[in-house]
Amino acid sequence: MNQMGWVYIDDAGHRHRIGLLHGARTGHVLIHCNDKVSLIDFEVLESKSYSMDIDHQICHIDIIKKGDQKYEYAFHIDYDADTPLNAARKQQSRKHLWQTLAVVAVVVLALGVLIAFLYTTDEEVAMNQALATGDHQAVATVISHEREGELYVLRYAISSGKESIQSTLASTDHPQGYLAVLPYAPGDVVDIQIHAGKPSLHTIRTGPELSSLTAVADRVDALLDEQIAGLRADQRRCIIEKTLAEDGHRGLSEIVEMLDAFRQNTIVPGPHARAYKRLLKGCKE
Repeated sequence: MNQMGWVYIDDAGHRHRIGLLHGARTGHVLIHCNDKVSLIDFEVLESKSYSMDIDHQICHIDIIKKGDQKYEYAFHIDYDADTPLNAARKQQSRKHLWQTLAVVAVVVLALGVLIAFLYTTDEEVAMNQALATGDHQAVATVISHEREGELYVLRYAISSGKESIQSTLASTDHPQGYLAVLPYAPGDVVDIQIHAGKPSLHTIRTGPELSSLTAVADRVDALLDEQIAGLRADQRRCIIEKTLAEDGHRGLSEIVEMLDAFRQNTIVPGPHARAYKRLLKGCKE
């Protein structure tokens, strides 16, 4: 029995869990949405597509045959269908385009004025000289941590002299993208390493010894308590301490990703192997 799951977040921010069960041998298909059966089909042994309406949004689930009893599955949103929701979305998109063009025009004008009258104060000169001496450690403050579609997005500010430089990190294939998965909260401190005296050129420091990791670890503990029944407080703390000692920030992010997969019924032991092993075998005493 093949099983797939997806999460669709609508324009209002509501989460919808979609799942598919497909018997590779019998071909029987069951599709469910938000724990309710939406469709049942029989003897689907070739490629086939299904359409469904999720809160006025047309979505498609594709079954793609790749070989003898081998299939791939895909879920996608139909933004081109002639529906009131898509029409309203296109109208809003055109409005945003004009707003963006207006903002760009204002920014270009402001930059022209700044370039014309740019000057550097003695304090700024001293700050730049200090920064230019090489790499040094600093801290940033978390502005927001949100789930945007399938990604986590972490936004934080780095103070440098009179300026505050904002930076964004998303849970993509960026070398430090896994850090965006961690449950940061506005106001949290993030340890950073500034390179070549340029705050815009920096990396986030990692390591179990950093005090800034305490609040994040406590939130991971709360997530374990919420989603994994039967774990005592000392067992949860043992799992987190072992994770930090062995893998630091990355290990905690793997636990969060594993818990996300549990919620979506899409747990894959391979990608979450280390976190899965700690949960099943570690700290049982």
